[in-house]
Amino acid sequence: DGQPNDCDSDCAALGMTADLDDDNDGVVDTADAFALISLDGRLDTDGDGYPDDCDSACQATGLLADADDDNDGVIDESDAFPKDPAATKDSDNDGVSDESDAFPEDPSESQDVDSDGAGNNSDNCPLVANVAQLDTDKDNQGDVCDNDDDNDGVDDESDAFPINANESLDTDLDGVGDNADNCPLVANLDQRNTDGDAQGDACDADDDNDGSSDDQELADGTDPLDRFSCNRGCFSFDVDESLAAQPLTDGLLVIRYLFGFSGDALVSGAVDGAASRGDAGGIETYLKSAEAQLDIDGDGEAGPLTDGLLLIRYLFGFSGEALVAGAVGEGAQRQNSDDIVAYIEARIPGT
Repeated sequence: DGQPNDCDSDCAALGMTADLDDDNDGVVDTADAFALISLDGRLDTDGDGYPDDCDSACQATGLLADADDDNDGVIDESDAFPKDPAATKDSDNDGVSDESDAFPEDPSESQDVDSDGAGNNSDNCPLVANVAQLDTDKDNQGDVCDNDDDNDGVDDESDAFPINANESLDTDLDGVGDNADNCPLVANLDQRNTDGDAQGDACDADDDNDGSSDDQELADGTDPLDRFSCNRGCFSFDVDESLAAQPLTDGLLVIRYLFGFSGDALVSGAVDGAASRGDAGGIETYLKSAEAQLDIDGDGEAGPLTDGLLLIRYLFGFSGEALVAGAVGEGAQRQNSDDIVAYIEARIPGT
């Protein structure tokens, strides 16, 4: 091309410049492994004097193709990375050599930055080891790197229950969250709640909900945990409130009520002269509100010839087989005399 391959100051004095592509193959000499042989810029990756590839034109110059371009001991046709001497295999064909692939048999994974056995692509905390991959709130961010594991809007550091979305506070420090705690300001781990209302015994002024406060019942000597143990106000088989349960008053009132009597037919001759509840309306209202208590044998129904008969027999002093014979409903929960007596006596003051 009229330009010398190299040109020093003498050459330059003649008005000539150096030739940047001595073999005129389109690759500048500085990037051409064979700057004096026109081989279309063929490379010599391992610098062994043989071009990586060589066709007939190349071979005519006396050069041979290099069968192991990166000189790693694995011929190119068997080398998944023929230009990289540090890589030879790619078992899962993911473009990452087995030597650098943390999961050489899994094309979906190649890195495990936190070394926990879960690949970065599927690891819910790729920078923090978490073999279990726990993700309580299912937000694709594992618990070990999630500031709000239960996704309740309260950071784990401030959350007394970091993996319970329903709770975040435990004001009384009893291990039960405020939302579920029946006494959130008073520690009561057992959550005992005798009367089944919204307040646990630890903070309920009337644990058995019988209308008498616990303090009053303790003063009266009655049981604050038994709604049938109180001086006045809770259900009792002393129907007319004469302060004594009698067969020909209270027993008769109950059996008449269960037979459907009302008005004078209900109360006539069946109310004690000392009764506080003696009018038919008051007695009907009292017994109607307590019908569940009148089911003495627990067969699911208050009946005159079962429950009514059991009560009047008991009040007459019957016991044992004489108390229960022929007077217990089919499928009753309480069938023997002891159970019947215990049920009735729990509902009679002073017994």
